[in-house]
Amino acid sequence: MFYFGRKRVAWSIHDYLIAAAPYLVWIALFFSFPGRKDIGNISEPVLLGLIAPAVLLVRLLYGKRRGCAVLSIINLIAYCCFAVVMFFTTELIPE
Repeated sequence: MFYFGRKRVAWSIHDYLIAAAPYLVWIALFFSFPGRKDIGNISEPVLLGLIAPAVLLVRLLYGKRRGCAVLSIINLIAYCCFAVVMFFTTELIPE
């Protein structure tokens, strides 16, 4: 996405944070609530990875219009909130 959108979009630091921030949020929650998840729930970050292109596609379609930095921040916050919601709504998957 970053390669194909290099001429259409001026990527900001917030767009690059989409690659790491939701995973860090999920990992922080994983270690903060040790009895809530087990090693079987490691597939949840894979689902986060499948949704990342959709989040970046929204940014790519918006292009270089005014307010693109605000959209990047909104995308990042929404994606991190999705990681939190997914963490708390998915049940424990035992080994």
